[in-house]
Amino acid sequence: MKNAVIAMALCACLAGCAGAAGTPGTSETGSLSATGDQRGGKIPNGISDVPAANRAATAHCAQYNKRAMLTQMQTEKEGGLVAFECH
Repeated sequence: MKNAVIAMALCACLAGCAGAAGTPGTSETGSLSATGDQRGGKIPNGISDVPAANRAATAHCAQYNKRAMLTQMQTEKEGGLVAFECH
């Protein structure tokens, strides 16, 4: 299971989809929204749609002229949280 999560994270990071910037501190892409600041943030239930979570993180970091890197992915059983950093 851990290998599957790592594989999904790698695929999401390699996708590198760009999104539109929104209000500073929050970014919504589809049904997922990211909250955080210029250093990174979190996407609740992001594991349910990893490509959409990657787009939300990318859109969030783009507000600060930075790129997103997914750093943590919880299983659905653990809550499905996806965390990211902006670099």
